[in-house]
Amino acid sequence: MRRIAALAVTLLLTLSGCGTLGSGGGTEPPADQRVSHEVSYDLFHSGGPGFKLLVSYTDASGRNATAETPTGTWSQSVTLQYPDVTTVTFGGQAAPDSGNQPPLGSQIPSTTCILWVDGSIVAQHQSLQPTCQAKLTASVAPPKSRSASPSR
Repeated sequence: MRRIAALAVTLLLTLSGCGTLGSGGGTEPPADQRVSHEVSYDLFHSGGPGFKLLVSYTDASGRNATAETPTGTWSQSVTLQYPDVTTVTFGGQAAPDSGNQPPLGSQIPSTTCILWVDGSIVAQHQSLQPTCQAKLTASVAPPKSRSASPSR
């Protein structure tokens, strides 16, 4: 009976975050587990003049940020720390630019997002509102060729 009571208390403490088994305790991970990742974003549309890009991305603080540009391409690079940031999300869309109207009858162009982590493409999508996402890890993979992106 004492074993069951001790097991129940240990389980309760562990689940509540007070135990030592997998609780994490809210402490910072050791310095050797912190990894810097260079994350780069490329977004471009296939339409002509008169369209701006509306962008949503994970900024250097790990928070969601937005940007807007009247050009057909947008690029940004940030350094993110794992495990402070574990998921990177990026996407956008082309929209008519009120300052430079597209020709009458123009359709919203297709947009492409390319997400790079440590020099390698980890996600690439094309649609009207593409979204690219990646999980950061405690390791850094060697970079692959960067020839796939037209904006680099």
